[in-house]
Amino acid sequence: MKKTLEQFSPNVQISTDTMLKASAQEGYKNVIWTTDIKQELPIFLGNEDPNSSRPITVMEMFEQAVKEEKDNKAFFIERDGQWISFSWNQYYKYATQFAKAVVSIGVEAYQTVNILGYNAPEWMFSFIGGMYACVIPVGIYLTNNTETCSYIAQHSDCGVLVVDSVEQYKKYEPKLSEL
Repeated sequence: MKKTLEQFSPNVQISTDTMLKASAQEGYKNVIWTTDIKQELPIFLGNEDPNSSRPITVMEMFEQAVKEEKDNKAFFIERDGQWISFSWNQYYKYATQFAKAVVSIGVEAYQTVNILGYNAPEWMFSFIGGMYACVIPVGIYLTNNTETCSYIAQHSDCGVLVVDSVEQYKKYEPKLSEL
């Protein structure tokens, strides 16, 4: 039986003891914390602002920014001596295109997209796009070696690798068959 916040009075601060007693039937599993990415936890709201404000997701915040900023610039990057920019609408377009590509190749929900590259708009397209595809974005340090990159990919249930160069791809190449 799953407990939801709506089962409790929204105007009352819920103590840990109250949550534990309410969850006794579930053996106290996943009451306050969890290591299960698929497990939903209750959100505790306070009686006064800002603790009583409805929380919003990263995706809601992103979509609000796109709606408000539209053609305003979200990113600038210098490439080959020229500055180029991406608007919020373009950001949304590229992120959702990435999400569709991830889904179309069969990556399952809650797998990960491992992103290895320098700060660039494409890094963010992959990050936000991954969330739209219901996969977990995992940033990989540029300084990681082959063994570390492979370890992270294997232990994060990687469904997609995003790299910004052949040099970064070569960190995965020797162990691709194991991923």
